[in-house]
Amino acid sequence: MSTATSVDTAKATVEAALDALLAANDPKKMDNVAFRGARYDHGLAWVHFPEGCGGLGVRPDLNRLVEERLRKAGAAPQDPATFFIALAGPTIATHGSEEVKKRWPAFETGKFYPPKAIEDPAFADDPYDQLSALFDPLSGFMDDPMLAAHNLAHAAKQHGAEFLFHKEVSEITRDGDVVSGVVLKTGERFEAPIVINAAGPHAAAINRMAGVYDEMKVHHRPLRQEVFSPPAPKGFRLEDNAPVVADLDLGQYFRPHMGDLLNVGTTEPACDPLHFLDDADNWNDSVSVEFFERVMLRLARRLPDFGIPHKLLGIGALYDVTDDWIPLYDKSSLPGFFMACGTSGNQFKNAPLVGKFMRTLIEAQEQGIDHDVTPVEVMGEFTGMPINLSAFSRLRTQADTAGNVMG
Repeated sequence: MSTATSVDTAKATVEAALDALLAANDPKKMDNVAFRGARYDHGLAWVHFPEGCGGLGVRPDLNRLVEERLRKAGAAPQDPATFFIALAGPTIATHGSEEVKKRWPAFETGKFYPPKAIEDPAFADDPYDQLSALFDPLSGFMDDPMLAAHNLAHAAKQHGAEFLFHKEVSEITRDGDVVSGVVLKTGERFEAPIVINAAGPHAAAINRMAGVYDEMKVHHRPLRQEVFSPPAPKGFRLEDNAPVVADLDLGQYFRPHMGDLLNVGTTEPACDPLHFLDDADNWNDSVSVEFFERVMLRLARRLPDFGIPHKLLGIGALYDVTDDWIPLYDKSSLPGFFMACGTSGNQFKNAPLVGKFMRTLIEAQEQGIDHDVTPVEVMGEFTGMPINLSAFSRLRTQADTAGNVMG
């Protein structure tokens, strides 16, 4: 009788790559950037991505093995400021202009940079040179965010959550030096040892109400924005499998939408004024002809067959924007009061993960861990890579970002 031995060849591949990396590179003696470059070259940046792109083409749970062994060998943990790069880097491929034209023939691939106001005579200049593009094939978008939000709410109800709509919070209560609950404008009181501020554009007002706003090093406030839904040109509809496009060359983003439409918004270029508000309850939700014309004319430069629609269709709404456009997922100086805010218009799809972030922060407090002193981490369920939550701290040094809705 013979016995079959099961060999985990994927794990063996990763172990061999780790042996080779550490034999040639000592993380205790090397600059961290140089070591991370060597790690990439050995396929150990993100093992589940192709060889030559920082990976080995093996299953993602083996990233955890990499992190554990490299930490043990003395490698520095991931810099919290590189969190978003770490999310995008594994899946991005670079395409030149010809590849872009082949995939999406509707595009004009010439350069117009920098973004310009439509009143600027240079706005009408011919494009120069050719663009390249970064394409992330594993990303996507919610084509019906309202339905997705309803589905999340329904799922939460099945687990015991209750929703109170059209209610206004008037007070965050304390019992000594800890939070004790909230009071509504109607006089209703809710006692709770944990309060999470996820109030969107009203979140800054809630943080002030709780007395925690002034101690924050990164602040946030509501920003009014407009998004439009013009007809989609041929070749850029949902049925064409068109992507979300972050067009920083012209200063906007767009994606296909249901009903043969597009969703189009701006990436807050320097030539456009930003409309921050002091009061998230006092603003106009209608769209303006001026904003509409600006966005449509820019879009027509990238999609020459688009034309300029005569019907103005869109919405005005608010972002809750931080100083560096990175969200705040954190505790506060008031024990028991937490914040999940400053999401800057780009965190909707991260909502399930944010729930795990907040649970981890709350459990850390209950265990006596001061996140401000000893930052907590969440291990990526599918990547096996740690996420250092100090990247989202209210006390962080402001990050150097693009300063727009794309992060």
